[in-house]
Amino acid sequence: MNVFDDLKQKVTIQEVASRLDYKINPRAGTHGSYLEMQLFAGAGDKVDTIVIRKGRNGKNDSYFHRSTGAGGSVIDFVKENVHALGFNTGKEWKDVFSAFARFTNLPPDSIPQDEVIKAWQASQPQHFDASRFEITPITDNIDAARMIFTPRAISDETIQTFAPWIDLIRDTQSSFAHPSLGFPYREPGRDEVVGYELRGYGAFKGKAAGTNSTTAAWIVDMRDKEKPLDVRKVYFAESAYDIMSLWQRNHVTLNKETSVFVSLGGQLSPRQVSGLMNQYPRANAVDCFDNDLSGRIYGIRTAAIASGIHLDVVKCDDCVRFNANGKYFSLPLDNVSTQAFAREVPLITRYEQCLPPKGYKDWNDVVRGITTDNSVTPSKYQRDEKLRQRRTGMKL
Repeated sequence: MNVFDDLKQKVTIQEVASRLDYKINPRAGTHGSYLEMQLFAGAGDKVDTIVIRKGRNGKNDSYFHRSTGAGGSVIDFVKENVHALGFNTGKEWKDVFSAFARFTNLPPDSIPQDEVIKAWQASQPQHFDASRFEITPITDNIDAARMIFTPRAISDETIQTFAPWIDLIRDTQSSFAHPSLGFPYREPGRDEVVGYELRGYGAFKGKAAGTNSTTAAWIVDMRDKEKPLDVRKVYFAESAYDIMSLWQRNHVTLNKETSVFVSLGGQLSPRQVSGLMNQYPRANAVDCFDNDLSGRIYGIRTAAIASGIHLDVVKCDDCVRFNANGKYFSLPLDNVSTQAFAREVPLITRYEQCLPPKGYKDWNDVVRGITTDNSVTPSKYQRDEKLRQRRTGMKL
């Protein structure tokens, strides 16, 4: 039995879900082999529902999202939510292991790193197999795509702009009939699809099994001519929703002929960023990540990669510790920023920022009009959509 097989015997999905503020739905019943848990937003809106199938003796639980049917083991659930659990080193195996170590009170350095990496690799699908999935362009069923996009306040104009880089995808190994939005992953300069970032109904998000998140990403290049030397800005965000929202809010000022837009799908790998910066050698990396702590760490890591700095990051209870090319220092949690980092370690000029406005967590919250204090200010898209519904007598 490898490390992760052992750990998943010791941690239940209900335990992880409770840490994430999921609540048991008493109306669905609390007895038997199934348990339903729901997650609510600050305003009281339900954003996700999972159904947990309890294993024997509380071991080997499995789960699925009611909205999409996607799910898996407790390892899959931790992996899906690892950033929300507070782990964001950029090394998925390390983040997931650290999360399990916290739940089991296991000292993180109690197991040799090589053993953890080997166990992680053995537990993951090795390659993306497109034949496992039903894949169609969203233009073949734009209504199904719109049903997922609309709660995110993504306009029809934005959907049409990005449609060439979005599919509808359904896992044939899942019993759930409805497809998810699939944002195809490619390596820089290559056409082969090596995975998908997935978004579905409610709060569902994930990756298609076997997705290459090490060297590939969702790369949107709208330019008429494929000349890498013409690119001046590579915009990086945590999700495809954030990239689309960035465009929706700023498309008048963004120059698509000199820009490339990239989602890292919530898992920043150094080779994702360095591969893109090598592909576009005259471009700056533009930090469009979230305004929370994880987003600011992403920004710092992107700036370090663009500057050729080897960086290790450890989040502690009261600070974030850095090892930048052998220089050790820490920043308090309320002062983690690229600017504060640069005062300790000089950065080159291939980095700039295009952050969400102050008071918003991310670019999608900007177009939804949701501020960090959970107040809601309807965006122009939402106001126009409401007016359209009044005029037509329709409701989405």
